[in-house]
Amino acid sequence: MDKTVSVSLINSLSPLQFSDEMAGALIELARHNQACVVASLIMAGGSGPVTLDGVLALQNAEILAGITLAQLVRPGAPVIYGSTSSAMDMKTGALSIGAPELSKNIHLVAQMARFYNLPSRAGRALTHEF
Repeated sequence: MDKTVSVSLINSLSPLQFSDEMAGALIELARHNQACVVASLIMAGGSGPVTLDGVLALQNAEILAGITLAQLVRPGAPVIYGSTSSAMDMKTGALSIGAPELSKNIHLVAQMARFYNLPSRAGRALTHEF
């Protein structure tokens, strides 16, 4: 099939990995010319560096690795640069969705995608529940 009819989310397994299931899905989707959001979800201080700069470097490496794999399988396969990395809530160990770091990361993800001339996807309009 040459026509793109779906968009799927492919998440890395931080730090610097893709699970067998995600890598396999990415390969099959690229093979059939289906769009993939290649995304990284790093919990700063948990599954990645605590600093925003460190998170950006790690998530960029993970996203570009997935995009590269898709392009090796099928040059020109549709890909979308994505992330919703944020700080880890030190009390619960969960992703802190309402943290200011998420908003900063979303802005920087869009800038990185523009740099690579790719569409982007990130979480938005999120709040933290207390």
